[in-house]
Amino acid sequence: MTLLLCAVGCATSEGSGTPQAAATPADPWTALLQKSAYPYTFPLPEPTGTILDGTYSKVELKEEPPVHCLRCPDYAPEGGVWKLNLDRGTFRIFHQATGWQSVGSFILSKDRRTADTADQMVLFNDPNCPEYVAIYAGRWKRGNSCWRPSKTRVQFT
Repeated sequence: MTLLLCAVGCATSEGSGTPQAAATPADPWTALLQKSAYPYTFPLPEPTGTILDGTYSKVELKEEPPVHCLRCPDYAPEGGVWKLNLDRGTFRIFHQATGWQSVGSFILSKDRRTADTADQMVLFNDPNCPEYVAIYAGRWKRGNSCWRPSKTRVQFT
């Protein structure tokens, strides 16, 4: 759903003064956390903290092994551990068993009645399907969340 733009840092080796590319972590989750979203369809949101920032995990109890299919969506609900990181307008998603990952942008629509509650999450700038905006309706209030895809799926061409 998102293309990854890798933020490359520079480090100097001792004594040489020559910049060198930062090492990429061997762990794919750690490497993913260093990647940034790219503004495919919309500008990147301001990098400000949200009430949903954090890392979430889900275990999908699917007995069948993954089947390779060229027509299946990237977000097929494969079994295993899924991780979702939300951090200041950037989402990162990772499927541990297959190594599939993506990075994109997100914004929240806040409930006007209270400052610590969100009622919609919008995902966009995903490289796997940059023409789509996914809207999730839900309710999140400090320590308790439940999100489900809304009936609205917006496509931009």
